[in-house]
Amino acid sequence: MPARLPLLGLLTALLLAVAACDSAPYTERKQLIVISESKELAMGNQAAQQIRRTERLLNDPAAQALVARVGRRIADASGRSDLDWEFHVLDDDRVVNAFCLPGGKIFVYSGL
Repeated sequence: MPARLPLLGLLTALLLAVAACDSAPYTERKQLIVISESKELAMGNQAAQQIRRTERLLNDPAAQALVARVGRRIADASGRSDLDWEFHVLDDDRVVNAFCLPGGKIFVYSGL
């Protein structure tokens, strides 16, 4: 009988995890969502503030306009007009990368 307890605990945990699954916004895929969207947006805003404080922004209006123009088209296609979209170019030619934080905070490195 004691050997069944770990199995019962595992099955209970699995059932709780499945019960906690919800449909992801916009994709409608079932997945485990452990934080609320409002908490996710707050975390994205906080991370964006930290990045703007610690990374150097590129002072190039033409590059900024290009990233904003392309980014705006992507934002419009996302169907998330409720987000406060921001587009930033980070000044580091050695980095060929870009990333997006929750809430529509987009960062593109100048190396891209």
